[in-house]
Amino acid sequence: MNALYVAARLSRRLLPTTLPVWMRKALPFLDGNLGAADSAAMVRLYEKRMADRKPATWPQGLTVLEVGTGATNGSCYELAARGAAKAISLEPFVALNTDADAAQMAGRTELAARVQRLLSTKELPSGSVDCILSNSVLEHVSEPDALFVELARLLRPGGFMLHIVDYRDHFFRYPYEYLKWSRKAWDRWLNPGDLPRWRITDHVAALERAGLRVEVLLARQTPGWDAVKPHVHAEFAHYSEEALATAFGVLWAGV
Repeated sequence: MNALYVAARLSRRLLPTTLPVWMRKALPFLDGNLGAADSAAMVRLYEKRMADRKPATWPQGLTVLEVGTGATNGSCYELAARGAAKAISLEPFVALNTDADAAQMAGRTELAARVQRLLSTKELPSGSVDCILSNSVLEHVSEPDALFVELARLLRPGGFMLHIVDYRDHFFRYPYEYLKWSRKAWDRWLNPGDLPRWRITDHVAALERAGLRVEVLLARQTPGWDAVKPHVHAEFAHYSEEALATAFGVLWAGV
């Protein structure tokens, strides 16, 4: 057992899900997104992962929904600037940082009319969205079946989803450590509250149950798997080694 990991996880469980930057920098295990969001880079990442599936006139004239945009609508402003007819920011958990959001929109306030921030999709009409995007969101969703059914409802015929998923333990120095624990021990002691430990095959199956056609565009391993592999808990025995070892995934789904 990695005592340092356990001590850090127990400490993290007592902290709020959203930490101030100074506290994140003080915790050596949390080396994720520390800087201000780069909205243009985020959109470029989506475009890179779409590869040859990117629509020819992307994103001109499209209604795009981004799930889990965070504290600003920056990527939605960027999509609108690139010609999206409408860019919808879905963020039910993180409050809008009005100062940071204003900085993202600086010099292009005319885009605001084509950007909408929502806490829920319930009021959006069925078949009203051309494209749905997410980055590092699905690994935190406790009920992916319900989410995918709702997202499938929103897609127009011919519409598509692109989900970039981080399947690592989110103490990034230990990318597979959380696979050593039983569900009971993980949920009782170590889970910070938003890491259900889904594997890529769980998301593929849930998308298919929602009636979507699914393609895995990327399933990539990261260093550390070989050391953890002999210690993976027996409760994960029904997964293939590829599913367990996948640290980063990109999923495309269409109606």
